[in-house]
Amino acid sequence: MTRSLDRAFLKKLTVLYVEDSDSALVIGARLISRLCATVLTAQNGAEGVEKFRAHGPDIIVTDIQMPIMDGLAMAEAIRQENRAVPIIISTAFEQVHLLRRAIEVGVDSYLLKPVTRSQLTAKLLDCAHLLRIEWERRSGEQYLLAMVRETVGKLSRVVEDCPSALVITDCDSIIEFANRSFCRLTGYNVEELVGKSLSLLNSRSHSPEVCHAIGTTIAAEGVWRGELLSSRKDGTEYWEYAVISPLRDGEGTITGYMNGREDVTEKKQLAGMLSPAFTLDQAGRLAGGLVHKLDNILSVINGYGALLKIADELGDEQLEHVKKILAASAQASTLTHTMLSHCIGTKRTTHDAPRG
Repeated sequence: MTRSLDRAFLKKLTVLYVEDSDSALVIGARLISRLCATVLTAQNGAEGVEKFRAHGPDIIVTDIQMPIMDGLAMAEAIRQENRAVPIIISTAFEQVHLLRRAIEVGVDSYLLKPVTRSQLTAKLLDCAHLLRIEWERRSGEQYLLAMVRETVGKLSRVVEDCPSALVITDCDSIIEFANRSFCRLTGYNVEELVGKSLSLLNSRSHSPEVCHAIGTTIAAEGVWRGELLSSRKDGTEYWEYAVISPLRDGEGTITGYMNGREDVTEKKQLAGMLSPAFTLDQAGRLAGGLVHKLDNILSVINGYGALLKIADELGDEQLEHVKKILAASAQASTLTHTMLSHCIGTKRTTHDAPRG
């Protein structure tokens, strides 16, 4: 089975055959061509080096005794450029000094002339086997690397597109990464955040005691959870629920911190409405603010609806739809003004109430 795989792999390879004898070159090239994909030929070592540099063959078969540059000198020149390409030396002489030099050069295999078909085939298959194993190893590594890159890419997209505000800092609270949600929450863009201290977002109400408590909790429990009053880029303050956890390397050493943030300002306001300490006056101010926001939205709907109504390109059915939109918007606007009147009345009633 292994030999079959090697033979199939050899069929994909290119072999450089270097031989100074014309007849031996023709016979050897014909034999090798039946085993591999492509055969390149050269008649001396210098020509062989040129062919190697030009085509980058997978296996080299060469004679030793040749004019201009012998096979071992050629092998030595090639080894300076490529340590891995298999080189098979063939010679009619069995001399110790040639064998020693071949070993020093880094020749992979040695054949004595006359070379038989079976001997050459076996040597080429041995080389193909080594190349196949190396190719499979590299292919496996490339596959794993591609999988890792794909996974990292997916994780990066998940973190970047996460609806929760996420920010990563180093151990000194210097921001290394912030996702889109964090930028929307704070009003800063990524360029303004990366490289800056997370204290950029600290409200004036932050105290050294709070920062110390966060560090102490993370050191003892691993994660800190709690509410913080922070400041946006425009200076407005907001409440956020934060989860801060350490990032560790393979040895367990803390290398930074992951912060997850969520704006809980409205939740705290609504929770305050349920509190006994929440006065009617406060309720009126909160409701009045919400009504104003709703009224602004309705103004946009009314404005664009009016533009559509006077557009020449609308048909009768489309105009009817626009009229229904405007009518519904008008009803909603009436309700908002009624609610606003009640809110104002609530505040006046509260302010005018007799003090006992």
